[in-house]
Amino acid sequence: MNALAMGEGTDLKIALSAIAMMLVTSCSDSRDGPRGMAPDAYLDFESCWVGADDRFTAFLILEQNRDGFRPHFVSSRCYVAEFGGDTTMGYLNDLMVAGDKSALKARARLTGDFQSNTVTDIEPPADRSRVYLFKGALVRHAVEGYPDARVYDIAKVDTLIDTKTSFARFRRLTSHQRFALFQTLNRVH
Repeated sequence: MNALAMGEGTDLKIALSAIAMMLVTSCSDSRDGPRGMAPDAYLDFESCWVGADDRFTAFLILEQNRDGFRPHFVSSRCYVAEFGGDTTMGYLNDLMVAGDKSALKARARLTGDFQSNTVTDIEPPADRSRVYLFKGALVRHAVEGYPDARVYDIAKVDTLIDTKTSFARFRRLTSHQRFALFQTLNRVH
Protein backbone atom coordinates (compact mmCIF):
# COMPACT_ATOMS: atom_id res chain seq x y z
CA MET A 1 0.00 0.00 0.00
CA ASN A 2 1.44 3.41 -0.88
CA ALA A 3 2.01 6.19 1.68
CA LEU A 4 -0.77 8.43 0.33
CA ALA A 5 -3.37 5.71 0.71
CA MET A 6 -2.38 5.19 4.34
CA GLY A 7 -2.86 8.83 5.28
CA GLU A 8 0.83 9.67 5.52
CA GLY A 9 0.37 12.08 2.61
CA THR A 10 -1.96 14.30 4.62
CA ASP A 11 0.92 16.62 5.58
CA LEU A 12 1.96 16.77 1.93
CA LYS A 13 -1.61 17.64 0.87
CA ILE A 14 -1.77 20.41 3.48
CA ALA A 15 1.59 21.79 2.38
CA LEU A 16 0.56 21.76 -1.29
CA SER A 17 -2.72 23.48 -0.42
CA ALA A 18 -0.84 26.16 1.52
CA ILE A 19 1.53 26.74 -1.40
CA ALA A 20 -1.40 26.98 -3.80
CA MET A 21 -3.12 29.54 -1.54
CA MET A 22 0.07 31.64 -1.35
CA LEU A 23 0.35 31.64 -5.14
CA VAL A 24 -3.30 32.63 -5.56
CA THR A 25 -2.95 35.36 -2.93
CA SER A 26 0.25 36.79 -4.42
CA CYS A 27 -1.36 37.00 -7.85
CA SER A 28 -4.73 38.25 -6.70
CA ASP A 29 -6.14 41.61 -7.59
CA SER A 30 -5.15 44.19 -5.00
CA ARG A 31 -8.81 45.05 -4.43
CA ASP A 32 -8.77 42.12 -1.99
CA GLY A 33 -5.88 43.49 0.04
CA PRO A 34 -2.36 44.77 -0.27
CA ARG A 35 0.19 42.73 -2.16
CA GLY A 36 3.58 41.93 -0.72
CA MET A 37 6.30 42.57 -3.30
CA ALA A 38 10.07 42.21 -3.51
CA PRO A 39 11.82 45.60 -3.38
CA ASP A 40 12.42 45.77 -7.16
CA ALA A 41 8.88 44.66 -8.00
CA TYR A 42 7.49 47.32 -5.64
CA LEU A 43 8.59 49.99 -8.13
CA ASP A 44 6.66 48.45 -11.03
CA PHE A 45 4.05 51.06 -11.98
CA GLU A 46 1.42 48.70 -13.40
CA SER A 47 1.54 46.37 -10.41
CA CYS A 48 1.67 48.81 -7.52
CA TRP A 49 1.11 52.42 -8.51
CA VAL A 50 -1.43 52.78 -11.33
CA GLY A 51 -5.10 52.13 -10.66
CA ALA A 52 -7.88 50.82 -12.86
CA ASP A 53 -8.46 54.41 -13.99
CA ASP A 54 -4.84 54.57 -15.32
CA ARG A 55 -3.89 57.27 -12.82
CA PHE A 56 -0.87 57.11 -10.55
CA THR A 57 -2.37 56.60 -7.09
CA ALA A 58 -0.38 56.53 -3.86
CA PHE A 59 0.01 57.96 -0.43
CA LEU A 60 2.08 61.14 -0.52
CA ILE A 61 4.10 62.04 2.53
CA LEU A 62 4.71 65.73 2.13
CA GLU A 63 7.61 67.01 4.12
CA GLN A 64 7.72 70.79 4.40
CA ASN A 65 10.54 72.78 6.00
CA ARG A 66 11.88 76.32 5.86
CA ASP A 67 13.58 75.65 2.51
CA GLY A 68 10.66 74.10 0.69
CA PHE A 69 8.88 70.78 0.34
CA ARG A 70 9.86 67.20 -0.53
CA PRO A 71 7.55 64.36 -1.61
CA HIS A 72 7.82 60.73 -0.56
CA PHE A 73 5.43 58.18 -2.07
CA VAL A 74 4.09 54.95 -0.55
CA SER A 75 2.05 52.57 -2.68
CA SER A 76 -1.58 52.28 -1.66
CA ARG A 77 -1.84 48.77 -3.15
CA CYS A 78 1.47 47.05 -2.38
CA TYR A 79 4.07 46.83 0.33
CA VAL A 80 7.68 45.70 0.42
CA ALA A 81 7.77 42.20 1.84
CA GLU A 82 11.12 40.99 3.06
CA PHE A 83 12.58 39.36 6.14
CA GLY A 84 9.10 38.05 6.97
CA GLY A 85 7.47 41.46 7.33
CA ASP A 86 6.52 44.83 5.88
CA THR A 87 9.63 46.97 5.30
CA THR A 88 7.98 49.61 3.09
CA MET A 89 9.01 52.58 5.23
CA GLY A 90 12.64 51.73 4.47
CA TYR A 91 11.95 52.38 0.78
CA LEU A 92 10.43 55.88 0.96
CA ASN A 93 12.92 57.37 -1.50
CA ASP A 94 13.09 54.48 -3.95
CA LEU A 95 10.41 56.09 -6.13
CA MET A 96 12.61 59.03 -7.07
CA VAL A 97 10.94 62.32 -7.91
CA ALA A 98 13.11 65.07 -9.41
CA GLY A 99 10.52 67.79 -9.95
CA ASP A 100 6.86 68.74 -9.94
CA LYS A 101 6.51 71.19 -12.87
CA SER A 102 4.74 73.35 -10.23
CA ALA A 103 1.73 70.97 -10.30
CA LEU A 104 2.02 69.88 -6.67
CA LYS A 105 3.11 73.29 -5.44
CA ALA A 106 0.06 74.96 -7.00
CA ARG A 107 -2.45 72.28 -5.95
CA ALA A 108 -1.31 72.06 -2.33
CA ARG A 109 -0.61 75.79 -2.04
CA LEU A 110 2.94 75.13 -0.89
CA THR A 111 5.62 77.69 -0.25
CA GLY A 112 9.30 77.36 -0.97
CA ASP A 113 11.05 75.29 -3.59
CA PHE A 114 10.50 71.70 -4.65
CA GLN A 115 13.19 69.48 -3.12
CA SER A 116 14.01 66.31 -4.99
CA ASN A 117 14.19 63.01 -3.14
CA THR A 118 16.80 61.68 -5.57
CA VAL A 119 19.79 62.45 -3.36
CA THR A 120 21.08 59.64 -1.19
CA ASP A 121 21.55 61.34 2.17
CA ILE A 122 17.94 62.28 2.91
CA GLU A 123 16.68 61.78 6.43
CA PRO A 124 13.22 60.23 6.87
CA PRO A 125 10.34 62.71 6.81
CA ALA A 126 9.71 64.61 10.02
CA ASP A 127 7.09 63.07 12.31
CA ARG A 128 4.79 66.06 11.74
CA SER A 129 4.85 65.66 7.93
CA ARG A 130 1.34 65.34 6.50
CA VAL A 131 0.08 62.35 4.54
CA TYR A 132 -2.25 62.65 1.54
CA LEU A 133 -3.89 60.35 -0.95
CA PHE A 134 -2.49 61.45 -4.30
CA LYS A 135 -3.96 60.77 -7.74
CA GLY A 136 -2.39 62.19 -10.85
CA ALA A 137 0.38 61.55 -13.33
CA LEU A 138 4.11 61.04 -13.10
CA VAL A 139 6.33 61.16 -16.18
CA ARG A 140 9.88 59.97 -16.70
CA HIS A 141 12.56 62.52 -15.96
CA ALA A 142 15.48 62.29 -18.40
CA VAL A 143 18.78 61.67 -16.65
CA GLU A 144 21.74 62.32 -18.90
CA GLY A 145 23.85 59.21 -19.35
CA TYR A 146 21.27 56.97 -17.64
CA PRO A 147 18.49 56.24 -20.15
CA ASP A 148 16.95 53.51 -17.96
CA ALA A 149 16.92 55.54 -14.74
CA ARG A 150 13.65 55.36 -12.84
CA VAL A 151 13.35 59.03 -11.97
CA TYR A 152 10.07 60.90 -12.38
CA ASP A 153 8.46 64.32 -12.37
CA ILE A 154 4.99 65.00 -11.04
CA ALA A 155 3.19 66.08 -14.21
CA LYS A 156 -0.36 66.42 -12.94
CA VAL A 157 -2.28 66.39 -9.67
CA ASP A 158 -5.91 65.31 -10.08
CA THR A 159 -6.74 64.58 -6.46
CA LEU A 160 -5.00 65.42 -3.21
CA ILE A 161 -6.89 64.25 -0.11
CA ASP A 162 -5.58 65.06 3.35
CA THR A 163 -5.68 61.85 5.39
CA LYS A 164 -5.57 63.92 8.61
CA THR A 165 -2.67 61.68 9.61
CA SER A 166 0.89 62.64 10.48
CA PHE A 167 3.83 60.61 9.22
CA ALA A 168 4.51 59.49 12.80
CA ARG A 169 1.11 57.82 12.91
CA PHE A 170 1.12 56.64 9.28
CA ARG A 171 4.43 54.76 9.56
CA ARG A 172 2.94 52.65 12.40
CA LEU A 173 0.07 51.43 10.20
CA THR A 174 0.28 47.88 8.91
CA SER A 175 0.03 47.24 5.17
CA HIS A 176 -3.57 46.14 5.68
CA GLN A 177 -4.41 49.31 7.64
CA ARG A 178 -2.85 51.46 4.89
CA PHE A 179 -4.87 49.56 2.30
CA ALA A 180 -8.08 50.04 4.33
CA LEU A 181 -7.35 53.78 4.59
CA PHE A 182 -6.84 53.91 0.81
CA GLN A 183 -10.13 52.09 0.18
CA THR A 184 -12.02 54.36 2.57
CA LEU A 185 -10.65 57.57 1.06
CA ASN A 186 -11.10 56.25 -2.46
CA ARG A 187 -14.79 55.49 -1.79
CA VAL A 188 -15.52 58.83 -0.13
CA HIS A 189 -13.82 60.94 -2.79
